[in-house]
Amino acid sequence: MNGLTRLRTFSILTGAAMGTMAGLLGVGGGIVAVPMLTGFLALTQHEAHGTSLAAMVPAAVFAVTQYASNSNVDWSVAATMAMGSVFGVGFGCRLCMRIPARQLRRAFGFFVLVVAARLLVGSWGEGTQWAVFSATEASEPVMTLALALATGVAAGVLAGLLGIGGGIVMIPAMVLLLGLDQHLAQGVSLAVVAVTATVGAFEHYRLGNVKLDRAIWIGPAAAIFGLGGAWLAGSLDQQLLQRLFGVLLLFVGGKMASGR
Repeated sequence: MNGLTRLRTFSILTGAAMGTMAGLLGVGGGIVAVPMLTGFLALTQHEAHGTSLAAMVPAAVFAVTQYASNSNVDWSVAATMAMGSVFGVGFGCRLCMRIPARQLRRAFGFFVLVVAARLLVGSWGEGTQWAVFSATEASEPVMTLALALATGVAAGVLAGLLGIGGGIVMIPAMVLLLGLDQHLAQGVSLAVVAVTATVGAFEHYRLGNVKLDRAIWIGPAAAIFGLGGAWLAGSLDQQLLQRLFGVLLLFVGGKMASGR
């Protein structure tokens, strides 16, 4: 296998992994794409973050159309989170260039492990039984929007800083705090990821961190597999989907907490 063929093959495989993760579990897929970009495609950490965000855009867009066709997107919550994420992602991108992220990754990893445990235990009960308040409860609209906005800001900062779409923050917040079911939370997450990734990719492109020769192969594969993953998610029981997401969080949290 010559160098160009190898580059294209691993780029397509990276896109397939990213898209499947995005569509099936509502996350951007950067948690699998970034290690593949640095390990197989010889990108620096900053280049991997930027290129991952660029390829994340078509994956999220194609996947969210499938969720929307099943009425699994709450556009008011998505719009509020997106506003917060746009504010946060630019800050996260600039912060990425100034500070080492290793200690932040470890602290965030331990937080994710705690969230994963709570989410998994809840999935064997009533699923959203620990919700603080419902996103559809008319008596609490201000609190709902405030939490959605704060969650969007946090997700945006993490997207820019760590090259992830922010779904690992947004989905647990929507399930455990807002009371959304897993399918709806994933649909909202993908809508926000599409916006966050677009802004983050543009910021990283300005900083020279997007490798277009990889992104043009990763993006189409991510879009196709994102659509397929979203279709599969729609056919799964919400508690099973929540357990799968909890397992993903255990993997992500363990990896981050160990500093890898």
